Amino acid sequence: MTGSEVIRWPVPEPELPAETDSVLAAAARAAAAGFRDARARFTRAELAEKVEMGADGTPTMRLDVLVDGRIVDVANANGVNLLSEEIGAVDLGSARTLVVDPVDGTANAAAGVPLSAFSAAIVHDGIAVEALTCWLDTGRCWHAVAGRPAPYRTTGRRELDGAAVSLLRPHARNADAWWRVTRRAERVRILSTSCLEAALVAEGSVDAFADTGSDTHRLMDLVAALVLVPAAGGAVRDAFGRPIDFDPDLTRRWSGVVAASERLADQLCAEIAATTPALTGAELAALIDGLAGLPYGGEAVDQRTHALQTAWHAARSGATDEVVLAAALHDIGRAASVRAEFPGLPHEVSGARFVERHIGARAGWLVGQHVPAKRYLVATDPGYASTLSPASIASLRAQGGPMDDREVAEFAAHPDAGTAALLRRWDDAAKDPTAPALPLADVLAAYARIRADGGTGPR
Repeated sequence: MTGSEVIRWPVPEPELPAETDSVLAAAARAAAAGFRDARARFTRAELAEKVEMGADGTPTMRLDVLVDGRIVDVANANGVNLLSEEIGAVDLGSARTLVVDPVDGTANAAAGVPLSAFSAAIVHDGIAVEALTCWLDTGRCWHAVAGRPAPYRTTGRRELDGAAVSLLRPHARNADAWWRVTRRAERVRILSTSCLEAALVAEGSVDAFADTGSDTHRLMDLVAALVLVPAAGGAVRDAFGRPIDFDPDLTRRWSGVVAASERLADQLCAEIAATTPALTGAELAALIDGLAGLPYGGEAVDQRTHALQTAWHAARSGATDEVVLAAALHDIGRAASVRAEFPGLPHEVSGARFVERHIGARAGWLVGQHVPAKRYLVATDPGYASTLSPASIASLRAQGGPMDDREVAEFAAHPDAGTAALLRRWDDAAKDPTAPALPLADVLAAYARIRADGGTGPR
């Protein structure tokens, strides 16, 4: 078969348990139908073509878009909110949200590799209460309701030594941890379909599945596992101890660990975290100093001065150490080493991932929102646009322009929306070469205090 041919293997109907929630069932059937239709109409090359940017900030293949459209129809027909990696958040005013990955393992599916899945959970008032994962090429499904035992069980394995594990592929930033885990395991697989791999842990086909510290997983990669795996006797957690909670911010990432037992999950997390060093103060200083001389989009200051001026405004306003650090690092995604660690991502997304890993989830969220906050302020403050520099006005057009009413409501609903808007105003004010800047020593002192409090990064 070549890339110019369609994939002719049949796509069966999902084998859904009778007790499956009607919205989950309808979404699974719609995903299978969309998947079947897409494979019949488009070649492998066409299915794999990146046709737009997803709501999570990553390129989206045609196959994802086609199947996601079917899920949107289901959500609208049933009056439930939707959170999808391609569409983002759609708020219909319901207490229930369908969190979905319509095609997990899209690259496999587009290539004709029969390892891809539909996976979703119903989240009620922020808690995942029911989940379903369906293997698209076989129709096989795993279903569970929170608090009830599942009809399948994990292997119950407690030791990493000799285990059978599935892993995400290694990256330069987590290669040491990847090799440490593989040396202890007896069998290692890379299937490139996280939701399906988690389901295979739940039913006892494999002992564990993990991202060994690359922070690749989004909420929809893990949300079904949060219900399926505990119901089967296993455990799901982030390798660095961060809570995997419901959040419509799709820039958030985790290093998910899915294991047959609590003890095995503990061992995997310890192995991964032990080989992911915390950012030292000297490394942070070098990172910020490395911004010196780098042009800042046509502004009159370089990126180092801009970073420290933004931090000065935060400190002057009485902000916490966490917020001062978010201000100092809000553009750190432009640094060469961070770009290399998170290639191909917008600077606010790569910066958010870096800061979440080394400072914390709240600081990472604030960094990730400094571009959306500009769009929010333009939409809600009639005088704000007139304060922007010509370079910032030009970038606003590329960033999507003012938020629409739905985006404004979603942004404003976040508990830290006010702080994000403040950080954006500090950002806008930090472009004057004669203005004061926070000494680098003060930024490093804030980082040292957060580390002493145990609130940052891998340990």
